[in-house]
This record gives sequence, C-alpha cells and structure tokens, in this order.
Amino acid sequence: MKMKANRLPKYQKLLLRKLMFNRLLNDSLINKCLDKYNFKINNLDKLDNDLPLNYRGYNLTDKQVKMLGGLHTLELWDCPNITDESVKMLGELHTLELWNCPNITDESIKMLGGLHTLKLIACPNITDKSVKLLGGLHTLKLSHCPNITDESVKILRGLHTLELWDCPNITDESVKMLGGLHTLKLIACPNITDNSVKLLGRLHALKLANCPNITDESVKMLGELHTLILWNCPNITNDAVKMLKRVHTLKISYCPNINVNSY
Repeated sequence: MKMKANRLPKYQKLLLRKLMFNRLLNDSLINKCLDKYNFKINNLDKLDNDLPLNYRGYNLTDKQVKMLGGLHTLELWDCPNITDESVKMLGELHTLELWNCPNITDESIKMLGGLHTLKLIACPNITDKSVKLLGGLHTLKLSHCPNITDESVKILRGLHTLELWDCPNITDESVKMLGGLHTLKLIACPNITDNSVKLLGRLHALKLANCPNITDESVKMLGELHTLILWNCPNITNDAVKMLKRVHTLKISYCPNINVNSY
C-alpha cells in the first residue's frame, strides 16, 4: 500500500517538490525515483496538492507559479518571467516574498490583502495604488520600491509590523502616523527626521538603521519602548542613550558617537 504524501518526512517532501520542478522529468520518471519512498502519484498536479510546503523559487514562470497557491510560504526571487497573471492567484498563501520581479504591478498586489505576511523587494512597478489596500496584513515589508510614498504608508496604521527599507519617498508625513503599530523598522530612509521619530514612543519595537537625520532630539524620547535597535545612526550620542535606561532590549551598532560602555 502506498503511503500518503502528508506522512512523508519533510526532507523527502522537499525532494519530491524539487523533482516536480525539474522539467526534464515526466510523471513516469518521477514515480520511478519515488519507488524507494513507497509513494505513488498519478500526475504532477497531484504531487503539488499533497505537498503544502515552503518553497523558494528562482526564475520561475507563470505556469509554475500557478501551481503553488496551496503552499504556506512562497519566496519568488529573481523571476523576470512571472507576471500578474500568476501572482494574483496567490491570495490564499500565508506568506509571500517577491524579490526582483520587475513585471509585477498593482494589478496583482492589490489582490493580496488577505495574506498574513507580504514582502516586496525591488519591485519597481508597485505603487501607492495597491499598497494602500494592504492595511489588513499582519506584516508588510517594502524594500527598494521607489514608487511608494506617504500617500499609501500613512494608511497602514492597522498593521502589526511594517518594515520600510530604502524607500526614498517616505517622509515624516506618514511615519508620524505609525505610532500605533507593534513593530516598525526604518532602514535607509533619508527623509525621516526627528519630527516623526519622537512620536513613536508607544511602539513595542523600533529599528532605526542608516537614518542620518535622526538625532538625540528624538531618540531621548523613546525610553518607554520595549526594544530599540540603532544601527549606523551617526548623529545619536551618549546623551540620548542615557535616557534609555527603561528600554528592555537596546542594541546599538556602528554608531560612532556612542560609547558602548555608557549603557
């Protein structure tokens, strides 16, 4: 009697999925490879349905991505050949990461508001039009997305976690409205200043990295945070750190004007 796929050890499931994506193998050849597992499939689609695992794909096509809607977590890296045609069908995933997928646009992203976690990295054709519809997510990461502005970010106040990485058009106008989040990460956002950061003292966790315009003026007001991470913020000094005694977890790296022995 052949065992069901969900009874296989995880490493064997992962091997099966790799076999499925090797387009040099057909159904009968895959089954020949699977004999040692005492496992039988009727076709490739059946294998996909039985293996709801995490998958990281490189250079996939729309045809392949359409088969992956039943996964828990899907990471699509360097996939210039995928389009909105397949991505708009991924709304049932738990977590989706799109990295350097230049042909993905608002047309599909606006349909992903039901995910738990969405990470958009180096997707230049995503704009405020779709991002402002993602307020129901738990976690959203926007990285190297030059067309994202305050217009959409200021609407994301209902998120649990938001990460903004190298988003040059994000300013104090939207960040000052994010104080009700649980976790906020601001990385390489040159237009964020003390004017907004000083209003973030009610967050649970805040990360500031490569933010050259953040100074003691705002950081000294963050003493009620649970977690504060400061990375490469050259204008923060010991004067501000002394005001952070109540912070539960404080991590400071590459801040040249802070003496690590002062906290």
